[in-house]
Amino acid sequence: MVLAGHSAGGVFVHLYSITNQVHEKLPFALSYVVSNPSNYAYFDTTRPRDTDYATSARAPGFVPDPPADSASAAGGSPYPVFDDAKSCTRFNDWPYGLDNRFGYSLRISAEQIIAQSKARATTYLLGQLDILPIPSFAKSCPAMAEGPSRLARGQAYFNYVREKLGANHSLTLVALCGHNDRCMFTADVSFPILFPK
Repeated sequence: MVLAGHSAGGVFVHLYSITNQVHEKLPFALSYVVSNPSNYAYFDTTRPRDTDYATSARAPGFVPDPPADSASAAGGSPYPVFDDAKSCTRFNDWPYGLDNRFGYSLRISAEQIIAQSKARATTYLLGQLDILPIPSFAKSCPAMAEGPSRLARGQAYFNYVREKLGANHSLTLVALCGHNDRCMFTADVSFPILFPK
């Protein structure tokens, strides 16, 4: 069975996939499809750099910050500790990070959330053209710390869970789709993911 959601539904599926306590008790295999959400929950205080997602994922008019030093310019370590925490004090609050969680997400430890995220089958379904800051796009400081567009945020988060957690998640880029659920869910590449045999 597949649980899929797009946009705000994608945020819901992402957060549910990492926090639910019923996954292992279900009498069937469940996988999660997270499509074009505005944000993701990071498991530490690192955030992506401009080089941690494709240049084509940047929103029109986005100007990346210059590298802070020569090490950054040469590559450096991916996902450094977020360097604007003093002015963006809530960047790691739930649901952007694991600080100050509330409600259902508090019923399990941060360590359990991380373990569940790593273990559960998740596909990130991202629109190749989902780079525009349309009205529903999250522009808060915590959201912008994750990247300048939904596509950038998805690419960066996928790389993060693979590199930091060793998660065996997958990413599918849907060509010629922007922030449009019908385009995303009816694309030829999406059908085998949403309706596995």
